Amino acid sequence: NDIYPIGPGGYDGRWRVESKTFDKLLRENFILWKKTKKENAEVWWPYVKYYLEGRTKRPSPLWDDMEGNKKAARDLRTIFEGKKIFDFPKPIELLKRIIAISCEEDDIVLDFFAGSGSFGQAVFEYNQTEKTNVKFICIQLPQTTEKDSEAYNEGFKTISEISKERIRRISTKIKKEQSKKADKIKESLFTNEESKERNDLGFKVFKLDHSNFKIWDATLEKEPEAIQQRLFEHIDHISPEAAQESILYELLLKSGFELSTPIEKLILSDKTVFSIAGGQLLICLEKELSHDCLKAMAEMQPTRVICLDEAFTGVNADALKTNAVQIMKSKGVVNFRTV
Repeated sequence: NDIYPIGPGGYDGRWRVESKTFDKLLRENFILWKKTKKENAEVWWPYVKYYLEGRTKRPSPLWDDMEGNKKAARDLRTIFEGKKIFDFPKPIELLKRIIAISCEEDDIVLDFFAGSGSFGQAVFEYNQTEKTNVKFICIQLPQTTEKDSEAYNEGFKTISEISKERIRRISTKIKKEQSKKADKIKESLFTNEESKERNDLGFKVFKLDHSNFKIWDATLEKEPEAIQQRLFEHIDHISPEAAQESILYELLLKSGFELSTPIEKLILSDKTVFSIAGGQLLICLEKELSHDCLKAMAEMQPTRVICLDEAFTGVNADALKTNAVQIMKSKGVVNFRTV
């Protein structure tokens, strides 16, 4: 038999859900009665509340309250001093609306087709207004720009270069605005918590490339002479063009750390040492090491230490490497290796 519910105004209707589900929704305050007009009469009508994470309002499925692509194109021209650098950029307000209804405090948004870098800008601006810490990953192939385009004439040979420059300019713009606001606060007699700004406006750029290390050829003939020759070729196994930062991040990945892992640059005995994840891993890419630097690293008691093999040079190279192992062991560092 059909069951006809009766609302506060006495209006009869059919159940949207079974009575057991309705009772549960009612107990949990998910049923909202609203007065509405029905057949020229005012009646009470039940609505089911929908909640997003930490929110009490269901987003409208119709977004007709914001400007679209034309404004997005104007905004991008403003960023690049009136130049038409990119066609059909994404609207910033649209992206911020998407972030608002889908992200929590420390979420990560991923844009597989970054284009001009609109999502990066949207995240920076959203974090400033909402005091959140949403992060972004923008992926863009180095697709070449047309040679007769304004972008190409302005020095942007690939779309990915446009993406990076847009995010840089927006980061600089927000920092300037924060600086002006901070100056005004200093002039004021009072400050409050709301005056504090989040200053995480940096970003890292990575591109897929060949390894900085020579890869051992496993198909090599198993002849002693051939193996010996290849071993000699691998003495200098790091690309001479490789920058320290490139080697650092490759070692980071090979050691099982994420690219977003915090990195601190230290100076120990006049040598540059990178501290990874709060000192869990120390990496020194100097091409010459000293006893004092090795001792300073050991005294930090990291879990692991990585140095360049070529850093142990000179007539006492073997003795220095042996001492390095013993210094590390004396401080509890059992994972010491050279590359």
